[in-house]
Amino acid sequence: MEDIKKVILVDDRKAFRQSFKLLLRKIGGNQVIAEYSSGEEFLDSLDENFCADIIFMDMELANISGIETTKAALSIKPDLVIIGMSLYDEKLYIDSMIQAGARGYLLKFSDNFSILETIIRHPHAEIFYSQEINPEGNTKHSNKIRILLIDDIEGSLFISQYTLENEGFEVIPYLSPNLALNFARTISAPDLIITDYLMPEMNGLDFTKKIKQYPGYENIPVLLTSIKINSDIAMEAIEAGVTLILKKPFASKDLIKTVEKMVFEKK
Repeated sequence: MEDIKKVILVDDRKAFRQSFKLLLRKIGGNQVIAEYSSGEEFLDSLDENFCADIIFMDMELANISGIETTKAALSIKPDLVIIGMSLYDEKLYIDSMIQAGARGYLLKFSDNFSILETIIRHPHAEIFYSQEINPEGNTKHSNKIRILLIDDIEGSLFISQYTLENEGFEVIPYLSPNLALNFARTISAPDLIITDYLMPEMNGLDFTKKIKQYPGYENIPVLLTSIKINSDIAMEAIEAGVTLILKKPFASKDLIKTVEKMVFEKK
């Protein structure tokens, strides 16, 4: 008789959970027994009656990130098999999730059919990765300068990320300053922070003030990007801990020149 694995999904996007369930159904040998849209809901389910073989965990959960949720869950039940899932393949993400105790890291929109078949059949066999992932990371630059990038406009975020990664920087991109703050709690500080000024959740100055309170982040240089710049904003930026301001829209070469200047001065 086939061993049916009990699966739990933890992801705040219902549409993704639905599509992932369809994929698991095609693979067979498993049953999704529960779904949770937040880390808090999942952690609340970890009582004496909890029973699951595999948990697929979204990295970018709100409030409590997938990394924090994984650490907390494994402190309660060390034998859980948790597989991290993300849109991003940055080595920092991968390392952070594996160090938290996850048994794998999958890219959400990769062709994961074959690796999922193996996970379902042999969840304890190895550390699992999507085929595109190199656990050692992409090392165009050996110094691996890491940049935390926040911009609530998807197009702007993509262009800045592409520009920086094309120069060999490791970029950790976020559309949400709150999610960036949650993630920042779980990792060592990057070499540089770039944040947009005008964002709906909180502006770039409030974000800078909050992240500067985190241990290890006090002296990290911050580049503020903004369409609107005046003397009042400049004064508030200095008080918040911003290092430089770059006016939008900017040319790619100006972004690279500014970033290199800030990283060099910091070093």
